[in-house]
Amino acid sequence: MATGMAPPTLAVVVLLIGAAGAFQFEVQPSRTRCIGEDMPKGDVLRMKYKVSPPQAGVINMILTDPFQKELTQKVGEPESSVVVTSQVAGEHRACFFNVGAIPVTLDLTMSAGASAKDYDAIAKRAQKENLKPLELELRRLEDLVVSVHSEMQYMRTREQAHRNTNESTNGRVLYFSLFSMGILVFLGTWQLYYLHKFFKTKKML
Repeated sequence: MATGMAPPTLAVVVLLIGAAGAFQFEVQPSRTRCIGEDMPKGDVLRMKYKVSPPQAGVINMILTDPFQKELTQKVGEPESSVVVTSQVAGEHRACFFNVGAIPVTLDLTMSAGASAKDYDAIAKRAQKENLKPLELELRRLEDLVVSVHSEMQYMRTREQAHRNTNESTNGRVLYFSLFSMGILVFLGTWQLYYLHKFFKTKKML
């Protein structure tokens, strides 16, 4: 009879989040829950989470880029926050591992792009720079426009990549169909030739 701890079961929940989102979900013992954000290169991702109950929950968190490269991790912290800037475009995934013995509830907030910027800190700095509230709001809108433009460029690039993949796949299907048809024609011709030769040998023709 084998002994030892079974590997944690991975339950992946991949969500394509908008500019910002708040989520609450339960993580069972020895289970993993993952949540993903599709981001263009150079975008800022801000994430904050809290585990309930904090005294009993033991959660480890790992944030990875689209190539599974580890960007940051938190070990056994019941409450934490993370801010990263994407170095490559694609889905960035945060996985939460419940290494404790009881289920825990995880409250998570994620924001990307312009909504991920800390405008409270910017407002404090604006006071030192003597910026008016209207100027601060204009800066916020400018960041939002830049973020939307970047997201549109990223979506256009993805659409082009998907179109190229579809065209390539269609071309391969066409070539394979022609190849298969050629094989069938060859086999049919060969069978006719063989039957003709067989009947001629038997003097049936």
